[in-house]
Amino acid sequence: ASAVIAPSLAGIVYRPVGKFYLVGRDEAIELVEVMALSTDNNPARALFLQEFAAGLSAFQQGAWQKAEDTFRNILNYYNHDGPSQFYLALAIQYQTNPPTGWDGIIRFEGK
Repeated sequence: ASAVIAPSLAGIVYRPVGKFYLVGRDEAIELVEVMALSTDNNPARALFLQEFAAGLSAFQQGAWQKAEDTFRNILNYYNHDGPSQFYLALAIQYQTNPPTGWDGIIRFEGK
């Protein structure tokens, strides 16, 4: 979902998953993932969301090794988390081949 509409959706827990330039768009869009109903109080999920936010922040700042370490740690406990797998792969790739002019926004070149 778009981060623009997420705050207006009452009763849900969501996590930011990054900013992206999508094919055919001139402006970046910030996306979120809907996780659960906010009435489902889950302390483990709260820690997971906090850890993911730290990894995403490191990634967006270009701290590739820190991001890699954080996402590896997440995947030790939640091995099927798609966004963590996505960012881990990019963090590893960007350590040897960093994007030029990095601004924290991921660019998709094709569909």
